[in-house]
Amino acid sequence: MTATTEKAGTRHTAGGQVFAKNALEQVRVERTTFRGREYVNARIWFQDERGEWRPTQKGLALTPELAEQVARAMLEVAGE
Repeated sequence: MTATTEKAGTRHTAGGQVFAKNALEQVRVERTTFRGREYVNARIWFQDERGEWRPTQKGLALTPELAEQVARAMLEVAGE
């Protein structure tokens, strides 16, 4: 079981953070490994008919260096 903490609509897990996108979807940001390479994965998840959370194809998988550049750019644009 993964440990979580909650703060202002954000749930922190051992592997990342979860944000409610709307009543039916959430955004999960996690550090993952795929084929031996590290990625920062930001993906939309939805609840299936059984209430289990499932990932969609919508999202980004970036190297940690590129994720840092994208995060800085998003903060800069959001502050405009």
